[in-house]
Amino acid sequence: MTLAHPFKQWLGLIAYFALNLNAWSAASLNDLGLQQVVEVKEKHFGGAVGYRFEVLVRSNPFYIDGPVGKATKAPVMHNTAYAIGEAGNYGLGMGVMQHSVGLVYGRTSYLRDLLKVFNHDNQTLFIDNTYLYPGNWSISVGFRNMRLINVDDGVTDYQGWSPSLSLGRLFLFSGGHQLSMHLRNEWKFSEIQGVPMTDLTQDRLNHWSTDFGLDHKWQLFDTFSLRSHGGVKFSKYSKGSNRDRNDTLLGIRSSLYWTPLKLLSASIFVDHTNRLSSLDRNTYKNWDGGLRFESFYSF
Repeated sequence: MTLAHPFKQWLGLIAYFALNLNAWSAASLNDLGLQQVVEVKEKHFGGAVGYRFEVLVRSNPFYIDGPVGKATKAPVMHNTAYAIGEAGNYGLGMGVMQHSVGLVYGRTSYLRDLLKVFNHDNQTLFIDNTYLYPGNWSISVGFRNMRLINVDDGVTDYQGWSPSLSLGRLFLFSGGHQLSMHLRNEWKFSEIQGVPMTDLTQDRLNHWSTDFGLDHKWQLFDTFSLRSHGGVKFSKYSKGSNRDRNDTLLGIRSSLYWTPLKLLSASIFVDHTNRLSSLDRNTYKNWDGGLRFESFYSF
């Protein structure tokens, strides 16, 4: 049996700013924009390894609500490596079951001496169990464990884990168009540095979220494709200083990919995020734009 699976978008990009997290990137590894359609083949084991390099400019580097000074507007560089193992691909009822586990390691570097104290590493372990149903439907139960470590002092600034449940579908059209959609619920449990006897508790970033996203891929020519994403995410917090906080995060992005070889690609991208929050200090707008290079090998 061969089914198309829309949601193996492996690479994760987790943004760190001050003592908070970018809610868009903290959602899931599926939020990245590596919109590859992976087919279920007649084999029961497989894997993939990859590397991504990005350099970008960011209008609001620390995602703050208010004026952004020139001193903080430095280029940002991301290096990410990952490895994924896959097992299963066995028939279950009318569909196929897949199990995946992966490790992601990334480093974010600010290209200005003043901001190097914010350089950080992120480490992610993820597990996904996905049921692929005829008609290009999929349902997935996943788990993520994440850590953010400051490069300057080696301190773990954030760690957390999150189970999730997702439903998705892939649509294939003529003219080289593909459209995928997903609806995901996630529960995030986290720990950051706190202050005893105050509302700055270690669990103040715990939250529940649900998001809906659309991804479109247009194969322009043999080696060029245009990939776009739009989504909305709702989050509800209940702990510490974030008690009764409710966020709405809107995001759009678009990338023009050049793939001269099967294992290599380069792209230019632009994306915009706008977070609305019941706590004004967590509201922000941001634009990113830059260059991306990737190498990906599956077996």
